[in-house]
Amino acid sequence: MLSNLLDNAVKHSGDGAAITVSARRRTDTAEITVADAGAGIPRPDLQRIFTKFFRTERGAAEEGTGLGLFLVRGLVTAMGGRIWVESEEGTGSRFTFELPLAGGEVAEPERVEAAASS
Repeated sequence: MLSNLLDNAVKHSGDGAAITVSARRRTDTAEITVADAGAGIPRPDLQRIFTKFFRTERGAAEEGTGLGLFLVRGLVTAMGGRIWVESEEGTGSRFTFELPLAGGEVAEPERVEAAASS
């Protein structure tokens, strides 16, 4: 999921453009955001961006099948999460997804004790 969002951000941003990845814990979810300073997504395309085989007019000129964001949404949804995008043409896009934390708490690392040899 994260790999696809990063790949898209790199593809749709100019050389040297900033791409930011951030994560934060909410009460019972983890929220991950990938933001770029690329061309942004045209407003009419925002409603269809997660649709199977959909590609924006600009994206149609680039390599790809239009399945990436569809698959990302499917994976996020299958894990009980949600994904959304905020975008403005000329300023870039922010893709954010959140996933539930196991039991609403961060899991502690399992402690393994080594058996003493005699």
